[in-house]
This record gives sequence, C-alpha cells and structure tokens, in this order.
Amino acid sequence: MSQPDPPRDVGALMRDVAVIDRAVAKAQADVIRRHHLLGESVVVWHDGRIIELRPGDPMPGGAASDGRWPASDGAVGLGE
Repeated sequence: MSQPDPPRDVGALMRDVAVIDRAVAKAQADVIRRHHLLGESVVVWHDGRIIELRPGDPMPGGAASDGRWPASDGAVGLGE
C-alpha cells in the first residue's frame, strides 16, 4: 500500500500565480482536446467576444504548430 501524500499548504498554492496559470491552461487544453476528439465544437471567449471552435478551425493565437486545435503540446494559446 502506498503512503498518503503529505499535507499541502493550500493557501501557499493559491498564492502561487504560476501554479494557477499552469492548472488553468492544462484544464483548457484538456477540454478543447476532448471536444476535438469527440468531433464537437467548443465555445471560448477571445478578444472580448464569444467564438465557436469547430474541429479543424484555426486556433485563435495559433497554439498548434499548424494553427489548428487542439495544440499537440498541451498549450492552449487563446490569448487575452
């Protein structure tokens, strides 16, 4: 049986902006990738407007090397 993980300082984690940014970026990439694999579109907020990404559509910000989504490296690249 494996040992339980040691307790974490949740407050410290929440103050670490880099940890939060990475977690959000990974969650975004996972959602986009899942929708793509299922052949479904996904709606995102980009440049102050709502856009629908369909599988094969160009990714705002060009996250994937070919400019399509999902990005193969896990980066989302939707921009601000």
